[in-house]
Amino acid sequence: MDYTKKAYAKINLSLDVLSKRADGYHEVSMLMHQITLADTVSLSLTDEKDIILTSNSDKIPTDERNIAYRAAKLLLDEFHIKQGVKIHIEKNIPIAGGLAGGSTDAAAVLMLLNEALELKLSKEELMSLGLRLGADVPYCIFGLPAHAEGIGEKLTTICGLPECKILIVNPGVEISTKEIYEKIDSYTDRRPVDNKAIISALSRGNLIEASARMENIMQPVAAAQCHQITEIIQKLKEFGAIHAMMSGSGATCFGIFDIECNLSGADKLFDNFIVKEAYPYYGD
Repeated sequence: MDYTKKAYAKINLSLDVLSKRADGYHEVSMLMHQITLADTVSLSLTDEKDIILTSNSDKIPTDERNIAYRAAKLLLDEFHIKQGVKIHIEKNIPIAGGLAGGSTDAAAVLMLLNEALELKLSKEELMSLGLRLGADVPYCIFGLPAHAEGIGEKLTTICGLPECKILIVNPGVEISTKEIYEKIDSYTDRRPVDNKAIISALSRGNLIEASARMENIMQPVAAAQCHQITEIIQKLKEFGAIHAMMSGSGATCFGIFDIECNLSGADKLFDNFIVKEAYPYYGD
């Protein structure tokens, strides 16, 4: 029997790095929101104790270098499962772009295996397993608009974006999250992000006010090594975005547009980049 699930991308409405911990991780405070841009993850159980991963994309690994592969191995090993699994990932989310594309695939694998193996693990138990794979995996299981704290695993539900359109633009440049975090430690020209003000504006459905407060403190650090980020943000604003910024550690950027805005012509405006139109996703 095949089990299939959409694995939704996330954007950061804000991202603030607070401090570096003794274990090497960073304390963060950020607002996260899934969008309708998604991969499709399918799996089936097999009698052989192997993990076979395939994809429509030749840009992702299909072995233990893939976090979705590691998610399957973690769950099978944790519960001493004697069966194997075949996984297929239909990639649609730009790779290594700050949209949690790998993490959301891993989250989907954990949820699908939980269903296929009838383990009856709670969402909280799955999130705990997901944290062993990466800091974004618990959020991708959580799925709702959230304020993320700690290393990203402490999640509090917030009001999501009002109805709007989101234009995703990826320059096809991979940026190392590890390198950005290393550089942010010595970057002093930053001010705290006012997440409380953004949350308050969202609770009142005020997209203009919320957008004015949105900020990613990683953006200037990433833009210093990827000039396309500044170019994309400027073009998004010229195209009519209420707000434009980088997601995660980059290099993907997004623009928030009024729901009535006509986004036709975006492909031509960003001729050399990956362009995707999406909407806010509010969870299952």
